[in-house]
Amino acid sequence: MGRVRFGRGARRCGAVLSIAALVALVGCDDLGAAAQTYDMAGDGIFGGDIDGDGDVDLMTGGGDSYGYAPNDHTGNFAPVAVEGHYDFSHMVLADVDRDGRQDMVNLVSFAGDPENGVPEAYRLETMLSNGDGTFGEPKIHASMPPMPGSSGAITIMTADANKDGRADVVLYKSASGAASSAVVYLGTGNNSFSAPVTSASTAPVLTSQHLAHTGLEMADMNGDGKLDLIVAGWGSWPGDPDSRGQVAVLNGNGAGGFTSSTGYATPAGASNRAIGPGVGDFNEDGRMDVVVADTRERGGPETLTFWFGVAGGGLGTGVTRTGRGQTDTDLVTGDYDGDGNLDVVTVAYESADESKSSAWLMEGDGAGGIKATVALAAPTGWNGQHGGVIRRDFDGDGKPDVALSDGRHTVTVFINRLG
Repeated sequence: MGRVRFGRGARRCGAVLSIAALVALVGCDDLGAAAQTYDMAGDGIFGGDIDGDGDVDLMTGGGDSYGYAPNDHTGNFAPVAVEGHYDFSHMVLADVDRDGRQDMVNLVSFAGDPENGVPEAYRLETMLSNGDGTFGEPKIHASMPPMPGSSGAITIMTADANKDGRADVVLYKSASGAASSAVVYLGTGNNSFSAPVTSASTAPVLTSQHLAHTGLEMADMNGDGKLDLIVAGWGSWPGDPDSRGQVAVLNGNGAGGFTSSTGYATPAGASNRAIGPGVGDFNEDGRMDVVVADTRERGGPETLTFWFGVAGGGLGTGVTRTGRGQTDTDLVTGDYDGDGNLDVVTVAYESADESKSSAWLMEGDGAGGIKATVALAAPTGWNGQHGGVIRRDFDGDGKPDVALSDGRHTVTVFINRLG
C-alpha cells in the first residue's frame, strides 16, 4: 500500500542525501558531530529496520503522505514521501512476522460519531513491510469498545512481554472514574496474536491523548527476571485539588499478565502531567529507577522527577531535580556523553508560543542528579501533541544517537561522537 516518490541524490559534506531532504549542518558540538536536518513532513517519529538491511531507518507520518528515510548504514538518510493517509499518533513498529523487517502496528478508530455524542470504537491492525517504505493491506486482529468518559485513552507499545522472542502488543486503557487495565496480545511470530491477556490496574494514573504511542515502557523493575509495565501520565491524587503527574508500575508474571500495580505521584506542586517514562539505574545502586519530565498547567520551575528503586522492589518517594524544557512533550534516556552515567534528553515547547520548541541533553552524575545541561541545536516547531524524540544506534557504533521531529516538517539527527 502506498506509492513512493523518490528525489534525486546530492552529496553534501561527504553524505549522499536526497534533494527532497534539505540537509543543513546546524552545529558540531551537541553530541560531538554535526547535526543533520531532513525535510520529513508529518506527526511523530519512529525508528526501525523497515527495509530489512540491518540498520535503523526513520519514519514520520500524518496527513496525505508519510516520510520514509532509509539509512545508508552510517547514519545518513535519504527521505522520500510515500502517498497514503495514516494517523501516526497511535502507531508503533515491530517485526510481527519475523522476516527481519519492521511492520506497522496500528490502533485505528472507526464507526461512531463523536461530534454528535456517539463515541468511536477501536481496532488493532498490522500492516507488513514491503521493504521499500510501503506496507501491505491492513490485517484486523481485534476490535474493542469505546473508552468511557471524556478522558478515556488507549496507549500502545510493542515488547517481548513473555520473552519468547516474538513481538507482542501492549495496550494500557485508562479513563477518569473507570478502572484502568493492561491488555497484552502475545505474538505468534506469523502476523497473528493469541487471545488477549487483560490485567486490572488499581493505580490512578491516566495516560494523555485519546490514542497514543508514548507513555509506556517495559523493564524488570524488581529483579525477578520478568518484564514489568511502567506507565506515565496524570490524574487525581489524595489531598491535591489539581491533577498530579504520576507513574504506575505493574508487576509482570512473565506470561503477558500483571499481578499487582502501584501508583507513585510527583511531589506536590512539581507537575500536573508526567512525561516519559525513562527507566534505568540513575543512581547506580543496582536497582531500577524511573524518571519523568514535569509539565505544569500554570508554568513554574523546569524540573525532572526521579523515583529511585528500593530494596525488595518498588520505588521510593519522588524527588525533583533541576531540568530544562518549559512544557515537555517527550523524553528518552541513555549514556550520551560516554561517562558511564545515564543521561536524559527531552523536547519541549514554550507555553506562550507553541511554535517555538527546544531540545535538551541533561547529563547524569551517576548519583541520581544532573551535572550539566546542553541545548541541542534543533529547529523550532510545534511539539505539543506531535513530533517527539527517539533513541537508536543509527551508525552501528554501539553509542546511543538521537533523532527529533518538530511535528511539522523537520527531523534532526544527532550522531553520537562523545565518549
